Amino acid sequence: MPHSVREFNVRLAAGKLMRISSEDKQFGETNDNFSLNYNGAAFCQNVRAVVVKSISFKHNFPNLFKAEGDVPAQNTLFSMVWDGAPVSFEIPAGWYSATELASVLTNIANAQPGVVGFLCELQTAPVPTLQRKFVFSGGGVSFQLLSKTDGNTMADVLGIPFTTANDVSTKIAQYLPDLGGIKTVYVCSDKLSSSQMVASSNNGENIPVLSEIPVEVGFGEQILYQPYEAAVDSVVFANTKNLDAFNIRLCARNGSALPLNQYPLTIVLKFVYNYL
Repeated sequence: MPHSVREFNVRLAAGKLMRISSEDKQFGETNDNFSLNYNGAAFCQNVRAVVVKSISFKHNFPNLFKAEGDVPAQNTLFSMVWDGAPVSFEIPAGWYSATELASVLTNIANAQPGVVGFLCELQTAPVPTLQRKFVFSGGGVSFQLLSKTDGNTMADVLGIPFTTANDVSTKIAQYLPDLGGIKTVYVCSDKLSSSQMVASSNNGENIPVLSEIPVEVGFGEQILYQPYEAAVDSVVFANTKNLDAFNIRLCARNGSALPLNQYPLTIVLKFVYNYL
């Protein structure tokens, strides 16, 4: 076994670079969830380790989103109690500023049967711009804002940690709006990294994460992830493995695929054959 990162990197030199692009996906697949089949090519046989060299894709993830999956992830469902009756509705997925969200939420809420006079707005001066929270009022009607636990998936976005009182009072969110969007995405592959990560979810479940990628650019910009050290983003197999067919998924924390739409995902890996 190598005894230092330097020796590890030297031994990684014995391998082949692999450019993987979602543009080579099969019919019916998507840029964020696709498979590759190299039909038993020699360069995919007897692989001992996989090293991530670079991952590139566009930041196409709205701050209000609804991703499908085994456990759908979303923060677009707003739920409250209005004049004694439960009211729930969806905000269209998209990238919103706090001002835009307040306007859209107000308009859609008042389009619901029985809802008249609901208002969501941001605090104004003298509260400094970057410290303004959402303010909710009901025009004299009794209403209650629900927490995430009680079914309001937008609660974190709006800064509502707890279900409020059910009365006619104006309600100010306890926290600032959270409209920064997704902070971290994952490239997953059952074949390449079947048990690389153990998560706190479900009492320590194995997740096939090949790489964890921080989202550090603005919406619509290109993400280019390059590990600062090969040893950090490497998967070393207990025994050599044939990798002539495998899948790639770009996903959120819960495993839901993150839609890239027309934007491709490009990954450069190194297959190492002579690690030991």
